[in-house]
Amino acid sequence: VDWTRRFDLMQQHTGEHILSGIIHKTFGYHNMGFHVGAEVMEVDFDGPISMEALAEIEAAANKAIWENLPVNCSYPDPETLKSIPYRSKREIPWPVRIVEIPGYDCCACCGVHTGTTGEVGIIKILSSVKLRQGVRLELVCGGRAYEYLRRVFDENRKVSQLFSATMLETGSAADKMMQMLSAEKAKTAQLQTEIFQYIADSYVNQTDVLHFHSDLSSGQIRQLADTIASRCHGYAAVFSGSENAYSYCIVSKELDLTDFGKQLTQTLRGRGGGKAGFQQGSVSCSREEILTFFQK
Repeated sequence: VDWTRRFDLMQQHTGEHILSGIIHKTFGYHNMGFHVGAEVMEVDFDGPISMEALAEIEAAANKAIWENLPVNCSYPDPETLKSIPYRSKREIPWPVRIVEIPGYDCCACCGVHTGTTGEVGIIKILSSVKLRQGVRLELVCGGRAYEYLRRVFDENRKVSQLFSATMLETGSAADKMMQMLSAEKAKTAQLQTEIFQYIADSYVNQTDVLHFHSDLSSGQIRQLADTIASRCHGYAAVFSGSENAYSYCIVSKELDLTDFGKQLTQTLRGRGGGKAGFQQGSVSCSREEILTFFQK
């Protein structure tokens, strides 16, 4: 037996018993199946559970661990079995193995378990997602929980140092930083709009504009093309990128650019599309090839 692996499975499985027993007692929900993966365990329940309730359930589950209760496994005789209110999703023929954690769970089970709840160490619920009419919980127990929380601690320590905040204040520090970034983004967007308007003003009343600009996102390329198109006649074509890799947007309020866009992608080894007055995509060619295409 690989004891390290076996004990890990014992911790996960016993932790699942504790959690499932508490949820069954609290809500009457059934464990519809669970999977012990390489890093986390997934457990499915047939009813909804709020995040507030999960916090209380997690606290109760860890209390059961601290009480260091025995995990009893037995094979009751047929008559005794009839009087035991054990969890099961279906009728099971005798003999039935009953696993009981006093005050927390009583379940028919053939798996491996720790001798006491204390050996589980800790239970930590990581996530909850809606699954059909119920939820799927992701959790870790024992050694896995320690390793997970150790890694979280190490990452939070880095964040703490970057934000110059204590490890219990990183959330509020991150929120403050996001507010500052949002304000700076708004300022940057306004400056970008003004710069684009300044560029467009240099093309007032010109016909068929081809403009190159470095380091623009696809949204910025579209915005600049729209702004130039509002000042000129014909089309406004904006290309941004580096040698042999350009993104583009072509806008016209007067022309149908559909065939023009197809010709462009075929000639300049590109991909793209759009509608009559708007074409957007990318090409794999040099700046000189782009200039030659538009000159023709």
